[in-house]
Amino acid sequence: MSRKGIKEYASRGAGGPAGLVLLLLLCLLLPMAAANAEEPNAETPFRVLFQPFAYDGITQDQDLVIVTGPLVNIRKAAGSNYDVVAVAREDQVLTQTGSKKDKDGRVWYKVIAIGEDKTATGYISSLYARSVTLSASGDIYANYLRLMGFPDSYIPALKALHVQYPNWLFMGTDTGLDWNASVYEEANPDHHIGISLIHSYQWPNSYKSLKHDNFDWAANDFKTIYDGPKWTLASDELVAYYMDPRNFLQEDGIFQFLNLLYDETQTADGVRSIVAGTFMADGNHVYGEEFSYPELLCTVGRNLGVSPYYLAASIKQEIGTSGDSKSIRGDSPTVSPGGIPLRGYYNYFNVYAYTMMGMDANDVGLWFAEGQDQGNTDYNRPWNTREKSIWGGAMYHAYNYLRVGQNTLYYKRFNVANGIYWHQYMTNIMGAYSESRHLALAYDELARGQVLRFDIPVYQNMPDTPAPQPTWDENAAVNKNPNNRLKSITAPEAIKNPTVTIDGTSYVMAVNRASVNLEAVPIDEGATVAGAGTLDLKAGENIITLTVTAANGDTRDYTVNIFRAKNERAVFETSYKRAGSYWTGIAPGTTAEEFRAGVTLSNGASLTLLDSAGRKKADGALIVTGDKIRIYAPNGALYKTGTCLIYGDVNGDGKISGIDLITIRDVILGDYTIKGVYAKAADINRDKKVSGIDLITVRDHILGDYVIPQAD
Repeated sequence: MSRKGIKEYASRGAGGPAGLVLLLLLCLLLPMAAANAEEPNAETPFRVLFQPFAYDGITQDQDLVIVTGPLVNIRKAAGSNYDVVAVAREDQVLTQTGSKKDKDGRVWYKVIAIGEDKTATGYISSLYARSVTLSASGDIYANYLRLMGFPDSYIPALKALHVQYPNWLFMGTDTGLDWNASVYEEANPDHHIGISLIHSYQWPNSYKSLKHDNFDWAANDFKTIYDGPKWTLASDELVAYYMDPRNFLQEDGIFQFLNLLYDETQTADGVRSIVAGTFMADGNHVYGEEFSYPELLCTVGRNLGVSPYYLAASIKQEIGTSGDSKSIRGDSPTVSPGGIPLRGYYNYFNVYAYTMMGMDANDVGLWFAEGQDQGNTDYNRPWNTREKSIWGGAMYHAYNYLRVGQNTLYYKRFNVANGIYWHQYMTNIMGAYSESRHLALAYDELARGQVLRFDIPVYQNMPDTPAPQPTWDENAAVNKNPNNRLKSITAPEAIKNPTVTIDGTSYVMAVNRASVNLEAVPIDEGATVAGAGTLDLKAGENIITLTVTAANGDTRDYTVNIFRAKNERAVFETSYKRAGSYWTGIAPGTTAEEFRAGVTLSNGASLTLLDSAGRKKADGALIVTGDKIRIYAPNGALYKTGTCLIYGDVNGDGKISGIDLITIRDVILGDYTIKGVYAKAADINRDKKVSGIDLITVRDHILGDYVIPQAD
């Protein structure tokens, strides 16, 4: 339990069995009990009111005491053996009128304690309080805010709020965390991708991240693989904007820092104002409930120590205003993977509701409401009535968040009060702000005149000015498509056009022309390409740069190395004969190594031999009918292709044998069909047909009476 969670628990009390556990934990964590915080006498001590410090009448510097312990006693005299006159909570500010040491030399501050109906003077131990001086020079309220832990960059906005609502209390909480490190941890780091999301279709591209391959260049859209089909990664800039408390120190945004624990100022009428016009309004019993939502939420909040205003706002956020959500209709037709029907279960706060096991988020939440497949009964489960669901969901929030340090909407979204970046209730980067707008509706002008406490985080090494909101203007470049990838690079003169990949930026071509008509097509129609068109080429390599500019202005450079040969000899020469794509003149029994010896390569060109299946041939392998020849230009582009043709080697084994003889016979009889290079190999006499003459010629070759000539 965090320091903040302990102090609020101690000040509010606990409800239910889990509250007893927290009470035991509280006792273990308060070593001051023996020295200063024994159980106060309920008949005499009073609770010091949390109220604004009355600085208006100060004309000279004033010594103050700020309570630093979770629950601290104020005694009649300086010493732990004296009676308790009042009890103060952490962060309360008391007027100091002096100090004294006890018999052990410990300093005690003399303070004025103000309760609801009484005032007393007493002493508080320096072990659980600190003494500060409020300067009367200059802006006294600004000086006071500095004492409350706020840097100067927070002060103008808080002063403006104070003028409008003088009873509001602003507490600066030093997280002890570095600002840049915190933004990094929340902005989808490598070890926690998906921690901060934004609606993919509702918001501009400037709100979305390009990290972690989050943009699908081929599909030309952002990926939505993190929390259902509508959410994508939030950009670093958007994360910084929503994490910076200074961006929300206005009348409504401030409510994400409102302390969400219960206090006596929260009423059923206040709940009614937040649920007005929704299915939870009195009289709108859409499912025939026999209870009043405002009254029930007040009862739940009071017993669990949780703000009923927050509970109402949270249900409104999760379920919507109409109440027509599968989470609370009770009519889900789904049967869980464990064979459990989910009809008749309710989940008002969408606890545990996220997609998994082939179920949508609502059904997973109902599976949790039923008790999962283990029959769990914690949090008042199974939630087989709407009332039990509201109680149980509120317990879940209280025991898992509000009473363990995450006692504001901000801390539920960004768990920095406990110094960690997990155990966060939502991935929506706007979640805290969005819920705070609903919560603010609960406070009309009369309610806003009450004493309200706002716990506002402060980070170390924050920039002097608040993190800016990413640009959102439908005409602004940053909101347009970021796709600067090419779909294709082609030229009709190319021997072979390259295959363009999403991440590749370097490509090669080979041509035998003095010019080329180069075309580059972007994936996104809104992108433009510079550098293509009709280009004159010199002999040898020509490096062409293509610049793709996305609709949002992002650029990406591609290079195309075009090799131009004035003639074929500039690349290779060979003693083999060629007829179209067929290479002949290859004697049966020729190995791949011997074949290469018959081809002379120039200027760094290369040759690759492949079998008919596309596998590279080893040097000792025989050249057979159907082998593929690939000659590459010096720049690596495919320059020439060919197919090996050995007359008489009809079956493609590199030999002329009885198998070839039988094959030709079957072709003549019509019992077998051969095509392409194999039909060419069977046409021994080159008369463009396979006949008895070819059969006899192969027979004579096998008998040694004749040698089939290989050169055309």
